[in-house]
Amino acid sequence: MQQDNGDKFEDQRNTARQPSGLLVSLALFASDDDERVAEPVSAIVRDVSRHGAGLLLKQAISDQHHLFYEPLDHKCRLVLEFEIEQDLLAIPVQPVWFRLDEDEHSGYFRMGIEFRLPTDNGQVKRLEKQAKASLGQGQGWLAGLLEKLV
Repeated sequence: MQQDNGDKFEDQRNTARQPSGLLVSLALFASDDDERVAEPVSAIVRDVSRHGAGLLLKQAISDQHHLFYEPLDHKCRLVLEFEIEQDLLAIPVQPVWFRLDEDEHSGYFRMGIEFRLPTDNGQVKRLEKQAKASLGQGQGWLAGLLEKLV
């Protein structure tokens, strides 16, 4: 978690995050069942740890549902979805912070999420491994991923 100290943010994380470029989806589900309430939104995992991740999103609203505020109000559950070797994995997450990207004219948002599963959970470990491996995609990997978000 980060604390605002004027223009600078002080890093309050309990574990270091590793850079990433993994393309994932964020999906909202009704709190009381497994019904999807909005179309998934693509996101890029910018950094990851066993406790959470930093995401880059082109949009924060899907089908009139806000990906940050509605899970905090307990109206919906937020789930991070990603595919590994044709397996669709889903990790329940909780938004922690949300803001415009550093370049406010880029049109992208940044969101910090916390995993709602134990740090030793197999899905969290697979996400972390896949996210770290996503950086080996050659030059221009971030530009290519940003294109996929559009």
